[in-house]
Amino acid sequence: MSCEKCTDPDGVGCFPIYGLGPHLHGAGYLGATVILPQEAEGFTPDPDEPGMGVWWCPYCEDGKPAKTPPVRAAASLDPLNRMQAIDDRIGDQP
Repeated sequence: MSCEKCTDPDGVGCFPIYGLGPHLHGAGYLGATVILPQEAEGFTPDPDEPGMGVWWCPYCEDGKPAKTPPVRAAASLDPLNRMQAIDDRIGDQP
């Protein structure tokens, strides 16, 4: 059941959503999207489509697939680790 954080103004739950996983948009040209590590709170990667997956509510877990691996706490919750991962990925871009 959806919580108040994942319900739209009409009372409809907003999750699950299938789409692109954690990513950043690069500047300057089309296709500059940088795919980030897929360990994110509220996201389950699709094993058949790299970079894609299911987003679910990280508060009430509405929409969470039945077989979801645990998220590494350091990667998902610590802002410094998260920013370091982003910096590392951007630094690899030409």
